Amino acid sequence: MTAREFWENKLKNYSSPTPFVVDTKLTQAKPDIKTMAVPLDPATTDLMASSGNIENIICAIWGLLLSRYSTEEDVLFGLAASRLFSQQGLVPVCVNNRSGLSVENYLKSIDNYLSEIKSERIISLADCQSLSNIPETEALFESILLINPEDNIEELSAQYALSLRVENNNSPNINVYYDAGRFSEASISRLCGHVHVLATSLLRGASNKVDDICLLTSEEKEQVLNTWNETAVEYPDDQCLHQLFEQQVDKNAENTAVIFENESLTYAELNARANQLAHYLLTKGAGPGKLIAISLNRGMNMVVGLMAISKSGAAYVPLDPTYPDDRLVFMLEDTSAPILLTESSLLENFPAHSAQIVLIDEQWKDISRHRTDNVNSHVTVKDLAYVIYTSGSTGRPKGAVLNHQGRVNNFCDFNRRYNIGPGDKLLGLASISFDMSAYDVFGTLACGGCLVVADSTSTLGAANWSKLMLKHGITVWHSVPALMEMLVDHAEAKPELCPLDLRLVLLGGDWIPVALPDRLKALVSTVQVVSMGGATECSMDSTIYDINAPSSDWKSIPYGFPMANQLTYVLDANLQPVPTGVAGELHLGGVGVGEGYLNREELSAEKFIANPFRAGERIYKTGDLARFGEDGNLELLGRIDFQVKIRGFRIELGEIESGLRQHPAVKECVILAKLDANKDKRLVAYVLPDNEYKDADVDETEEEQVEQWQSVYDSAYSKAKDLEDETFNIVSWDSSYTSEPYPEEVMRTWVNSTVDRICRHKPGKVLEIGCGTGLLLLRIAPQCSHYMGTDISPVALEHVAQQKEKLGLTQIELQKRSGEDFSGIENRHYDAVVLNSIVMDFPNLDYLTEVISGAVKVIKPGGVFFIGDVRDRNTLEAFHTSVQLFKARSSSSVEEIKQTINRQISVEEEMLIEPAYFEALKEIIPEIKGVSIQFKRGNADNEMTKFRYDVTLFIDHDKTESVSESVEWNASEHDLEGVRKLLKAAQDKPLVIRSMPNLRVAEDYIAIDILATGNEETISQLRKSVKQEMKNSTGIDPEKLWALAKDTGFELELHYSQNNNGQSCDVVFLPENYSGVITTDIEVDKTRALDSYANNPLQSKIRRKIVSKLRRHLDDRLPSYMVPSAFIMMDKFPLSPNGKLNRRALPEADNLRPELEESYLAPRNDLEKVLSDIWSECLHIEQVGVNDGFIALGGNSLTATQVVSRIRDLFQLELPIIYGFNATLDELAQQLEEVARKVDIDVHETASVYLQISNMSESEIKEMLN
Repeated sequence: MTAREFWENKLKNYSSPTPFVVDTKLTQAKPDIKTMAVPLDPATTDLMASSGNIENIICAIWGLLLSRYSTEEDVLFGLAASRLFSQQGLVPVCVNNRSGLSVENYLKSIDNYLSEIKSERIISLADCQSLSNIPETEALFESILLINPEDNIEELSAQYALSLRVENNNSPNINVYYDAGRFSEASISRLCGHVHVLATSLLRGASNKVDDICLLTSEEKEQVLNTWNETAVEYPDDQCLHQLFEQQVDKNAENTAVIFENESLTYAELNARANQLAHYLLTKGAGPGKLIAISLNRGMNMVVGLMAISKSGAAYVPLDPTYPDDRLVFMLEDTSAPILLTESSLLENFPAHSAQIVLIDEQWKDISRHRTDNVNSHVTVKDLAYVIYTSGSTGRPKGAVLNHQGRVNNFCDFNRRYNIGPGDKLLGLASISFDMSAYDVFGTLACGGCLVVADSTSTLGAANWSKLMLKHGITVWHSVPALMEMLVDHAEAKPELCPLDLRLVLLGGDWIPVALPDRLKALVSTVQVVSMGGATECSMDSTIYDINAPSSDWKSIPYGFPMANQLTYVLDANLQPVPTGVAGELHLGGVGVGEGYLNREELSAEKFIANPFRAGERIYKTGDLARFGEDGNLELLGRIDFQVKIRGFRIELGEIESGLRQHPAVKECVILAKLDANKDKRLVAYVLPDNEYKDADVDETEEEQVEQWQSVYDSAYSKAKDLEDETFNIVSWDSSYTSEPYPEEVMRTWVNSTVDRICRHKPGKVLEIGCGTGLLLLRIAPQCSHYMGTDISPVALEHVAQQKEKLGLTQIELQKRSGEDFSGIENRHYDAVVLNSIVMDFPNLDYLTEVISGAVKVIKPGGVFFIGDVRDRNTLEAFHTSVQLFKARSSSSVEEIKQTINRQISVEEEMLIEPAYFEALKEIIPEIKGVSIQFKRGNADNEMTKFRYDVTLFIDHDKTESVSESVEWNASEHDLEGVRKLLKAAQDKPLVIRSMPNLRVAEDYIAIDILATGNEETISQLRKSVKQEMKNSTGIDPEKLWALAKDTGFELELHYSQNNNGQSCDVVFLPENYSGVITTDIEVDKTRALDSYANNPLQSKIRRKIVSKLRRHLDDRLPSYMVPSAFIMMDKFPLSPNGKLNRRALPEADNLRPELEESYLAPRNDLEKVLSDIWSECLHIEQVGVNDGFIALGGNSLTATQVVSRIRDLFQLELPIIYGFNATLDELAQQLEEVARKVDIDVHETASVYLQISNMSESEIKEMLN
């Protein structure tokens, strides 16, 4: 076996260096190397010296240490040992620590490995790395061992963050050299202790199996197993949940117990009702050990029902009536519940079942005949209190079984710890299917507090909660963090609704955004915010942390310490405690541990196990990844399921989330590992941006938008050369469907119809804002006495000036000025102001409002402001659906087009406006007396005729009128002939037909409906379904209506419908020479903010800038393999019915170009085109621009290898992988040109030939070769 074959065999399975996983801070600064001695006792030192093979012992210690810290079976580190290897330098050491290995066999494996490394087998580290799967961009290993090193080894040790140095074989002393910028002194001190423990265990044979060796020192074990678990507190361990309530009935009988809407019950009244129902349930077979299903609307009956079931001795099983039928059937069958307590309005929601039905509303007359005294059901604290179903990883729900004792301990701890009692009021938000509701009901009523039951949280929300809180003086809040965040958002927007009585906020069940406590305290300075952690399987809450200090700059909110009479352990896979700062699985113990899962013995045995540290007790394996801090506080890192391996690197997603949350632009985030088109895992960041984030670079975006459009206009207008008709410059008018220029006849119809609409008002003096190359100006000006054209593009104005001279249009005046600039223009001077087809390029709606406010001042009374070619926000989804359905390949999947549509909507960079905005303007600009909103004319089926409209504002006009009489569209009566009859009857009066279907967009809205609800899988199937549905569409082609109007002596105006909906229109026929003006009547909400009528066209650009900043932020803090390849900006996170984050509902990352700060710039030559294609193929991205960076597009070391391999094959050039890895496409092209010049290869010619061949068919290629 050759040396290379030997090392390839050893290293081929390693795809990443073995990380030293401990709570560290990654730094880019120059290493600050410090040293610490390992404290070895004399006996261990003597054993090590007498072993005769100190190198083998040290390798065994370090291999096992690395394995425990990294949780990897196979570990890799470097070794320099002068006695073993004649060459000075590092040799890779590969150690396998598979489970079940005996200590003897483990030590033998080290001996065998080191004995195989002969001098002739030692090759360079670079050669070794090339034989592994570890990328060139990473080091081969992170830690090294130096045993009796020579002097020249000093520089080598400084290159690594961690090295263990052993000197003097006769009396060994061991020192750890570490980078203090990365590792804390406390972490290294513990590590030194672990080296000592392992040395003692391995040399003295204290354990037969490696798995049985505990890494921790005796002091550490005492601390993590006992000191931090000293939680014993007395509590009423002989009382059940309902009995705590009954004690409060004796003390506070007349105090209010429950409030729902306008109804309330005292403790005595609630007790009486619950007792009556409990006695009734006993007659139906209720009692200890029995399960009663309960499904009730939120309200008094819900509280009465829960308390009654507990009093009867039975356990309750909550069923949410909104659950799917199959889930309800499963839960009823799984529990075999003999009784279903519900109400008549919900009965029809339930599928067939065998349970007796008790209708609490209809049967209350019978129920109320039963006794009102307390029930003696002989229930004990060890009997079941409830069974709550949680989602199972297999899709099958699992029922967690809890007794009374754990929950009583839990509730008493809360009430004692925070002095909750009479005078406190809690707002009950949680569904009874969520175990947080158990405290809301039983915990609140166990201490004399008052429960205010909120109506369905799914339909109300923060506005209603805040009203309830103010009305009732709520003092205690208990929910998942997402609901509190909704309340804080609302209170920040409306401080007058801030719940100032709130004194205690208990948050659990999900991650708490780090800034949330500070935001809440800014509103209510005295509030106490508490983090709770735990699991449904362990009485919900097992850990607690008071968030007293400002938290916004924290990585995450601590999970805290164990609550009273509860235990927490962080253990490895062998149930050994892990060191402080090292991640392991969180296990929960104590009185809160549940009974297991109903009818799931195997799963219960797997998750509920014997406590290895306390005989006779059990602990629950949570599946959560956690670690202890120096002070004993737990930090939750995420689910073990969320700890992923990508390209060989073990990654804790929680660590990336923590890093991302530290950026001020991030309000909240989630990181997921997703499969790409090649089925390779990649990291995707879902970011909820902080809308309050301010940054000078981001704030400049509006100014950049204006400059960008000026540059675009100058570039487009300068391309107009050799025009046959120089007054008809339509360069840059391209279709979104085909990306090709619009046909001339289409553009002439568009121009002429726009000119006709303006000239209908016979203006003598006109001001056109943004006149461009004069498409309208050169046609309207000949009919005017004065025409001023303004624009921000000097190129456009120069073109118009040339035409002015040629045509002798001396009445034209041209000025370079921006749209909002009316300085020096005389008030009430113009008959008309025109703003055509540029509103979409405005930076925001405030800017348009400013332009309109200025324009109306220069318009004469009776004049008009024409705003043409406005994109309709109401039809944004329809527009992108229409375009993408046109472009999509027939074989593409429906899911792909859905993603593309959603993505295109989110990155929209033009401003779209709801027509109602112009009607709403009348409230703030009194000069506007009327508004006409009309659809565009044209036979062509394109974006201008389908999704744009023209607006005419009538300024101080005395002839505007609304139509009082109209006809509602009726498909069976109003075909062309039917309309002709109506026109004949109208004679010389206007005819208005309301709400005629807009046939132009019918197909697009059908497609939207099918995409939302249909079962089609391919675009081909989708198109067939749309075509089939179109057969049922009604309406008339608008151009046929225009022809009918002309034929019957009328003029036609196609107005936007009253219902503010682009799917229908109001057809207005006006007699010829009609002198009045018919306005468009759209009802508007006068309380609605004006800026809400449009999208934010800068949002996409702002988000691109933020994404760029987030990438750089993570680049500075994390290794490259931990930086997400895709960032998806979210407006809100999807939540489950319980208010938790619904990860499954997060959108998939698509194959569109990601959000980058750089605007897209297409390849400019054949070389760039070829490189763009290579990147596109390797990165699975549809579009790659010249200024795009490889890493920013999601590139990594593996895809870099693929790219370089493709370039080598195509251009026959040898390139190192590092080429292009940190480059933009433009920089890669320059690097390639430089390498090619040295070997006299013309890469541009090669690229051109390649593209020519790529575009040829197989037959054409064969013909060329022959």
